[in-house]
Amino acid sequence: MKKPVNHNIAAAECFVNQLASLGLKNAFISPGSRSTPLIFALQKNKAIKKHIIIDERSSGFFALGSAKFTNKPSLLITTSGTAVAELYPSIIEAYNSRIPLIVCTADRPHELKNTGANQTINQENIFKNHIRKFLNVDIRSMENSLFHKLKKDVINIYHTALFGDAGPVHINFMFDKPFEPDQATFNIDLKKLNELIKPVSHQIDVHEPKLKLNKYISLINKANKGIILCGPGNYSLKEIIAIIRLSKKTCFPILADGLSRLRFGNYYNANIISTHSSFLIDAELKNDFDADLILQFGSAPTTNSVLSYYEKSKAVKIAINTYGDQHDPSGTIDFIIKSGIHNFCEYAEKHIIESPVQSRTRWLKKFKTIERQTEDFLISSIKKTAFPFESRIYLELLNAVPEKSNLFIANSMPVRDWDFFACKMKKNIKVFSNRGASGIDGIISTAAGIAINSADPTFLVIGDLSMFHDTNGLWLLKNYRIPLNIILINNGGGGIFEMLPVSKFSEVHNEYFLTPIQVNFKKIITAFNGDYYLIKGWNDFADKISISAVSKNYSVMEIKTDSKKSTLLRKNIWNDLLNKIKRER
Repeated sequence: MKKPVNHNIAAAECFVNQLASLGLKNAFISPGSRSTPLIFALQKNKAIKKHIIIDERSSGFFALGSAKFTNKPSLLITTSGTAVAELYPSIIEAYNSRIPLIVCTADRPHELKNTGANQTINQENIFKNHIRKFLNVDIRSMENSLFHKLKKDVINIYHTALFGDAGPVHINFMFDKPFEPDQATFNIDLKKLNELIKPVSHQIDVHEPKLKLNKYISLINKANKGIILCGPGNYSLKEIIAIIRLSKKTCFPILADGLSRLRFGNYYNANIISTHSSFLIDAELKNDFDADLILQFGSAPTTNSVLSYYEKSKAVKIAINTYGDQHDPSGTIDFIIKSGIHNFCEYAEKHIIESPVQSRTRWLKKFKTIERQTEDFLISSIKKTAFPFESRIYLELLNAVPEKSNLFIANSMPVRDWDFFACKMKKNIKVFSNRGASGIDGIISTAAGIAINSADPTFLVIGDLSMFHDTNGLWLLKNYRIPLNIILINNGGGGIFEMLPVSKFSEVHNEYFLTPIQVNFKKIITAFNGDYYLIKGWNDFADKISISAVSKNYSVMEIKTDSKKSTLLRKNIWNDLLNKIKRER
């Protein structure tokens, strides 16, 4: 029996069905005419959840947040032209963070390129500097070989995004008209059609190569003053436990970045140091705490004090990560081991010598002593500060959020304050950020992608400029009823520049860097049906967090701060801390 078929629809169904069979669950669609076949195919496939987002830029970050939380690829769909370029910021972040995105763009056929055809740009590998793999698809017949090749290509590109070279991949579909299913272009046997669009069986095997680590085990055994540096990363519980076990056997302290997830949870009593960003500000202490071996997991550290410590250290430096990436802006790294964290730690723990060398235990005790001094001083000093000191927000937030909350920390000043002042605690929380490219765009949309996938409450700490950059993200919260809880720190724009040398040049600093936006956020929030609170004090802040955590609507808690006063307070706290440490040594 013959059936009239549109070849574009058939190709799109083949593509979507194969993705669904691989386990893809979420598609993020921005409407447009040229992507019509893909939308029809997705609408027909019930295994994939569809999210329709008007703004492509917001859609890209929404998909990024979803993939970040689920550790599964998100499918992004957009039409042709400048809509494609709107995805680029989220693709850059996904590339640098190795977040799996499958970017699917609709395009004109070759013969319409460079002819003045409407909404047509050169989309051929347009993201080539920030993409793991690119695929052009041009199917204009119902040949078996074309559909079979597409299925194999989809399997390969999915594998790349998730395992092979994790990150964003790009498929560019060149569709010629007509697009709609009632506009047939071929008559085909129904049985053959079903075979063409049916996914092929597949098996994705991920095997890590056998580790050859004798040289590195020898270096670990020889080290008396080793440290384990855990930078930002989406560490699994399995990886965290493996790192802690390695630390216990070696007596190496774990310097845990605020975005590493090692500061918060039941492993509180492990050899975890959470205040190193503060005491390593001092040049004398940098030198005194210099190691002879550094094992680095995760990305480059968040704060300049730790980056400077790493750069100036005379230690042998070994980075361990799945893809052999160089997370070292200083260029001083000695070895990079391409290995999963768990596999490396498990192997190293089995093969290193458990040594009771007193120098190692003294070294660990030295870190634990300064950690205790710094932690006690920071907490007591911060508690004495009056509302609305910016850096106190994180202590109050950590005390108030429920167990198992998700915390998303925006870039610029929030992420630095978080690393400096969020001391370790037993509360089990997950921390997220966009530190791949560290942009201030798309933050609300990314956090929304996390919140929509989680049954636990999600909190976002964000500055006023970042909020302004992604007000379209509020539409996501309204439209999908995502109960994201936003803590908005409004310091009049560009507050981070108060911490930088340019602040000494007041005329230039005030006119070109502070950039106060003078926006009434309350009106914006209420326009998008959100709950708005202007926070009046610390008790009020704790009360509003409790209310927001159980609300089914999204909320914004605005804290208006003075960036100059906050900068002065930070510097005074650090100066007093360092003076105290040096007096007591």
